[in-house]
Amino acid sequence: MLAKPKWAATLMLAVAGIASSTAADATAAPVAGQAVVGRPFGIASVSVPLSGVTPIDPELFSLSEANGRALYPVFQAGGAARRVLGQLLGAGIENLPPREVTVSFLFVGDEPLNLTVHTPAPVAFTLRPQLPNRRADDRLLGQWWRQYHAASQQRASEGDYPPLVETYLSSMLAGRLGLETPLLQRRGGNDTQHEALKTLELLAGAESLHMQVIRETMLGQSDLGQLADQPVPDDVLWQQPAIEVNEQVAIEPIAALVPPECFYIRFGKFSNYLWMNRLTRDYGGDLANMIAGRGLDRQMTAGIERQLAVKYNELSELVGDQVVNDLALIGRDTFFNSGAAFGLLFEAKNAFLFQTSVQQERAAVLAREKENGATEQSIEIAGRKVSLLSTPDNRIRSFFAAHENYRLITSSRAIVERFYAVIDGEQSLAQTPEYVYTRAYMPLEREDTIFIYLPSAFFRGLVSPQYQIELTRRMKAEADIELLRLARLTARNEGSPAQSIDELVAGGFLPREFGRRPDGSGPIEAGDTILDSRRGARGSFLPIPDVELTAVTRDEAFQYAQRAQFYRENWQQMDPLVVGIRRYSLEQDGTDKGLERLVIDANVAPFAEQKYGWIMSLLGPPTNERITTAPGDIISLQASVRGGLLSPNVPPHHLFLGIQDSVPATDLKPGGLLKTLRMLQTTPGYLGAWPKPGFLDWLPLGLAGEPDIYGFSQLPLGLWRRQFEGFSVLSFNRDVLAHVTDYLDPVPAENAAQIR
Repeated sequence: MLAKPKWAATLMLAVAGIASSTAADATAAPVAGQAVVGRPFGIASVSVPLSGVTPIDPELFSLSEANGRALYPVFQAGGAARRVLGQLLGAGIENLPPREVTVSFLFVGDEPLNLTVHTPAPVAFTLRPQLPNRRADDRLLGQWWRQYHAASQQRASEGDYPPLVETYLSSMLAGRLGLETPLLQRRGGNDTQHEALKTLELLAGAESLHMQVIRETMLGQSDLGQLADQPVPDDVLWQQPAIEVNEQVAIEPIAALVPPECFYIRFGKFSNYLWMNRLTRDYGGDLANMIAGRGLDRQMTAGIERQLAVKYNELSELVGDQVVNDLALIGRDTFFNSGAAFGLLFEAKNAFLFQTSVQQERAAVLAREKENGATEQSIEIAGRKVSLLSTPDNRIRSFFAAHENYRLITSSRAIVERFYAVIDGEQSLAQTPEYVYTRAYMPLEREDTIFIYLPSAFFRGLVSPQYQIELTRRMKAEADIELLRLARLTARNEGSPAQSIDELVAGGFLPREFGRRPDGSGPIEAGDTILDSRRGARGSFLPIPDVELTAVTRDEAFQYAQRAQFYRENWQQMDPLVVGIRRYSLEQDGTDKGLERLVIDANVAPFAEQKYGWIMSLLGPPTNERITTAPGDIISLQASVRGGLLSPNVPPHHLFLGIQDSVPATDLKPGGLLKTLRMLQTTPGYLGAWPKPGFLDWLPLGLAGEPDIYGFSQLPLGLWRRQFEGFSVLSFNRDVLAHVTDYLDPVPAENAAQIR
């Protein structure tokens, strides 16, 4: 329902016609429309005829006013029936040639508007005011709001970037004009969402959750102005599994200095670490963006090197293995895009040479960043002298600690404290029964290129009050910084002089109580940079273990109590995750230069199967067989599956998929039923099962008819199937299907596994 804004005296604007025209077709049909003056905005809608029958790209439409008074335009091309059909089929209005374009927009002032609509041919005209009509006022505003909100949602779903601007503008305008989300576009809250999923979204920094924080802040539905006057909630009381271990298991010495609550990524050799750096730099952002569906450059590797003040060059590649005996990346979390608690732990072959090299690099960084407030100081932690190199915004935050031939460079003071606590006799990662158990079935003799171990204590830490509450607070702090920037840009675009927080609040660009968070923090300015007063710069916030949590709000206490109750009742035990990665060169006689094969072995052990419910019931028994992959596969995944609780009649079978290394014939961006189907049809991939169709029987395979002599048959919508020797393989590309099926074969595997 539309709430009526407080309009000043309103005037209906009758279109006087085309006062002037720069369009190629100056004799085109006249522009038709109407407008209403109001405060803070007037509302207008005009229709411009289009000539020709060729498809029109709506991205080429634009509206300008001679004095910059036209704001927030939204374009609609074609009739309502065409728009509905285009949205349903995913075809878009660009494929449905329209006869006219209608632009609805807000404006400021009450003088005549000198407008130009570009379609893309420019059509210029002047709108002059007439007397008001209240019914026209409500109709125009409601029409504009529905169209504007729908266009924002479409840009958000189809855009190659997070919908930050769309979310801010929609929420800001709703607040200033007293409007609600259109009924057909409202989405229910997540009150009934599974607590485990809520936790995962928070830990992953889910885009939807971030946009929700932006929206709630702008609409005054967040914790602005609340008091943190409640005690910190108790942690979940976790169960500890009973594990029998072999005391004779060999464990690498460096693990004896790692705190048991830290993740542990061991490289064994410095050259392995450099290899991972190159891999992450070259492909990490692409993979992350492919998963997120957004075009962002996260530059994780560069961020690690910048914050820790370490830099590796060609000389490092040549002499690194002669100076470093072992190396591990450790930490309490992996929030590298917002401010992680992590560090690099080195075991040096030549401690003096390593120390000298690190100190030289730190001195160079200090000199280079001096004008940005960089300092280096010697502080005392656990009775030892530790060097801290830092900037006020935490963009550089590097503790350098030493013990015998070990050196720790970390972003977190808490990690330094725990590092020395382990040295002084507290339990290390190497002493935990979980880790000894892990090394028994993934021994050092494997010589993994990268060995990744995420202990149960690491996962418990992520669900602790410290992490869950501070994660929510830092997400809100990040939102405040973004909102302040957007509010200033929006005010400037509207011609408003407002720039300070108070001015922006008064102008409706920011909500009341903005910047007053319960923990006393808020956005502040440091030159041209906006910081959080407690956490520093966006992207390099103070590590969560270093943020003191002394009190919480009632809402925070209630939300964590709900989450803790869920884990007490349904997830009493966290399970460690271990991953071994080995790489093999594929170069043969000078061919396949630079190509490598990665073998990834992942396990969750020991673990309590009952809490994974129906998900675990879908995994079949570990098998000593694997399905060979086809040449050209860049992605390959196979699993031993069964019907489980979902479909008990489905027998155990291998389910596998692959994607070939070839360029898809279309942009892989879903949108509507037809676009999604087109995306699947042009992906050079395949899905198969052996020795039974298994889950593939859920598809209407009977519609394919009898296969030909080669086992091929075609289903509706262009899907092909090939059956042979117990295999049933599907692909939308017959050539891909013919190629890959020639190489599929069950062969013995090195190890029994459920997922490969």
